[in-house]
Amino acid sequence: MHCGLNEATSADLVIQWPMGGVQTLRNITADQLITVTENTVFGDADGDGDVDLADFRVLQLCYTESYDAATFVPPWDPASPPFRGSCRVMDSERDGDVDLTDYTLFQAQLGL
Repeated sequence: MHCGLNEATSADLVIQWPMGGVQTLRNITADQLITVTENTVFGDADGDGDVDLADFRVLQLCYTESYDAATFVPPWDPASPPFRGSCRVMDSERDGDVDLTDYTLFQAQLGL
């Protein structure tokens, strides 16, 4: 993506990733090419960089509720905390559903 800054010499960049995470890069200087990749941890539904019990509620909802498998959009408000916008972060196999395999991997992430 190309960003014009007019007369500015730097800018902050806010990226909303497809997995639902938001990343902010501060004070990016003009006239450069940068590469940014999404840093997503399996099971980190609230985007705080770790997998913990706060993420477990999202796993429960993704495991037990229906959602659009094509877009991974859940039936609840994806903008409301602690959700990052989709169940995709809970689907370790990227097979379109959150199942027992994903639940087992989530348990391993917690060290259980």
